[in-house]
Amino acid sequence: YFESQSNGISDYEYAYQDAGTGNEVSPVCANARTTCSGGSNPGIEEYVYTTTITLPKNASDWKFWYRVGNRNASINTISSPSSEYLYVEAELNNTTYIENNSPTFTNKPVPFICLGQNFCFNHGARDADGDSLVYNLISPLSNQSVPVDYLFGYSALSPLNTTVPMTFDSESGSFCVTPARIEITVMAVRVDEYRNGQKIGSVIRDMQIVVRSCNNELPSINGINGTDIYTDTIC
Repeated sequence: YFESQSNGISDYEYAYQDAGTGNEVSPVCANARTTCSGGSNPGIEEYVYTTTITLPKNASDWKFWYRVGNRNASINTISSPSSEYLYVEAELNNTTYIENNSPTFTNKPVPFICLGQNFCFNHGARDADGDSLVYNLISPLSNQSVPVDYLFGYSALSPLNTTVPMTFDSESGSFCVTPARIEITVMAVRVDEYRNGQKIGSVIRDMQIVVRSCNNELPSINGINGTDIYTDTIC
């Protein structure tokens, strides 16, 4: 669906599955079998749907949204997950800049986290236009402006039970967490893009996180030259 409230426009286009999509993206070892191939490990497949929308005019409040039902009934951090839709949207302001590419994500949103072990995830967002990206943790949505109902103790800023509070970097979108309980939860991040200081669009990523009991121990690394500094800027 797409709409511009300022212009009184609301319409939709059908999206169709891209040929060759429907491939498994489960983060498992090459010899591990998932439920996609008759095994017991949780399996996840990725499908891509595409359509073309021709906007009738320029507007500062274009919104594109997609909703599908329903969420995984195994999610145990929100109320009635099997009755909740999964809703995502994108915004576009094409009044000043006619041409724009939204941020795209290079990392699959399918994290499987080990209980009691520190885990960090980066969305790998890229913007073809070089626009500035700002990340915000938001509540996952079940409909337009309707957030999911988190159970007590959970929220957009704290979507899973942790030994220490989850950290989140609004500049890189990275988050780190050490889960304290086996559970399945959902979280969402909105990526706003700015050009010359003006917000011209945004996209939302909604992702499910699975915390499992693991036999392996994750490797650990030091920062630059043995310090606790992990980033640097080179001109």
